[in-house]
Formats: sequence, C-alpha cells, structure tokens
Amino acid sequence: MTKDDFETPEGDFDVKSYYLQMLGWSLVFSFTLIALIVVGLAAAHYLNEPEANDFWIMVIGLPLVLAGSYVSWRWMPDWTMGEPDTPRGRRVRWVLVGCGVLGGLASVPFTNIDGGGSLLFSNGPMPSTPALIAAALWGLAMPVLMILFRRNADEVTREANNFGLSVGFQVFAYAAPLWWVGWRGGFLPVPDVMILFVATLVVATVANIGKQFA
Repeated sequence: MTKDDFETPEGDFDVKSYYLQMLGWSLVFSFTLIALIVVGLAAAHYLNEPEANDFWIMVIGLPLVLAGSYVSWRWMPDWTMGEPDTPRGRRVRWVLVGCGVLGGLASVPFTNIDGGGSLLFSNGPMPSTPALIAAALWGLAMPVLMILFRRNADEVTREANNFGLSVGFQVFAYAAPLWWVGWRGGFLPVPDVMILFVATLVVATVANIGKQFA
C-alpha cells in the first residue's frame, strides 16, 4: 500500500488510518514470526526425538506461517509515514529495518540452546558463549545504526527522535527508583531491567510519532 491510499478527499494525509493499518500489519507480522519460531523449534526437536505433539505443531503451524507471510507481504505499509519518498528518507527507513533485524539476530542465540525460546523471556542463567554472541551483536551493531540514523535523518525527524528519547528517559527516571525502593521495602518484585527497557522504548516511540504529526 502507498501513502496515496491514506489521503483524504482534501488531499491531507490520514495519520490515524495509516497507523491503524501499520499496527494491524505489525500484529500479523509478529504472529507470523512467533509461529515460525515455534514451528522451527518443533521441527528441530522432531528430528532428534520424534513425538506426535511436534508433528502436529508442524502440520498446523506451517500453513499459518505461509498464510501470515502472504498477508504480511501483500499488506505491508510503504513506511514513508506520509513524507516524500527521498533517498535520505529511504536510508533512514533501512536503518530502522536494520534495528529490527538486529533484534531478531540478537535473539537467535537464546533460541538455539536448551530451553528454546523460553530463555528469551526469562532472567535465568544461560551459557557464556551464546550470551557473548548476543551481547556482541547488539553492542557492536547498535552504535553503527544510531550513527547512521543521526547522519541521514532530517531536522524534523531528529527533533522528533530527540523528543521521544527525552520522554522515554523521563519515564525510566520516574519508574526505576520507585520500583527499586518498592522492592527493597518488600512490596514489589525484583526490578526487571528488560521490562523497564521495553516500557521506555514503547513510550519513546509513541512520543516520537506524536511529535512528528502534532
């Protein structure tokens, strides 16, 4: 779909429709990725120790992966967010794609060791080698992507990004001490850095988008 599909009769860009479509696509795409991981883990387990449960997961899951892949491909947004399609804008969008790919690659070491994908969503210990690989991927690639984004983003995009980062940090600075003190006082669980990270990322992203179209 192109941005022309989201223009009103007056020629204005319909931000609400665009982001609702993007949200719907993201949900379908995320479901497809999760289904692919589940099917892949079932297939790997089935090759080593054939079980009926793994077989049926593959039989049911594979068509869902194929259907989700087709819908994701046909329904994918143009990612211009209503802005002109310029070389600089395309480079920025490729950087954002790189961030998504980096997140996926950094999770691979978690899903390739005993325990499968469950380790990705826990705080339990894991072998040193996979942990080192995941840390190296994130630690080396993320600064490069951040620099590329800053160099290619225009003034409006950089301002919105700075605003989103500022709001996100304020949320972190507000929530982290409360959770830490609450834990020490015995009425909250142990602080989870990844929950704070995801919450900060979501808030920063929403603030970034809101700033761009305010």
